[in-house]
Amino acid sequence: MFDKEIFKSDLLHFLNDSLKICKNNSDKLKIKEIRKPVFFPNGKYKKSITVDKGDFVFLIKGLLKNDIQNLKSYDVITNFFVSSKFKKFNKKFHDNPDGNTENIPYFVNEFPLNFLIEYLEHNTDFLMNKLSFHKSFTKFFKFLEELLVDEYVAPLFNFTSDVDEKGIQIGDVGIRKITPEEFYRFSKLDTVAEISHIYHDLTHVMFTSHESDDLHTGYDYVKEQL
Repeated sequence: MFDKEIFKSDLLHFLNDSLKICKNNSDKLKIKEIRKPVFFPNGKYKKSITVDKGDFVFLIKGLLKNDIQNLKSYDVITNFFVSSKFKKFNKKFHDNPDGNTENIPYFVNEFPLNFLIEYLEHNTDFLMNKLSFHKSFTKFFKFLEELLVDEYVAPLFNFTSDVDEKGIQIGDVGIRKITPEEFYRFSKLDTVAEISHIYHDLTHVMFTSHESDDLHTGYDYVKEQL
């Protein structure tokens, strides 16, 4: 039987080991400027500001990947994803035509790296913070539980509402306040000098979730339904 606490302990061990590598190579972290949206109290776009942000994706996947993947604690985590315990934990993800649990997508090797990047986005000093680890683990574990569940989001233009971030749901479709990350992507804030005026009043999105039978068909299904 899959033991969540043992898995959490193994992941903590991996994080401690990988943070040592990151700390020893902290001088290689590239700092990039990114634009962040700033909103009025009513949720409408006010302006953008430029902030410095460490490029942890490049550091982990571009520079330190081999060193991290050579860790024994990394092997413990990745071996878990080909184990019978994980198949029982998330059987649907492992239902391959040949029934071979080892024939899982190659990208599971990226899972520990993605977890590390998520942690570093909130702990830029390369130090262990158990509260942050717990938050990152909770998010990561939810991701594992819902590997085949995707949320699809669409901007709601010319729409005004006091619905907050938690949102409301009617049937399969919901409405909630847009997140800064979603606004950043929809408005293409990283590629344009001035965003289009249609985004200045964008405050909410429509969303729906769909669990598919594989990793590829969900988008087509949702597009047909909505």
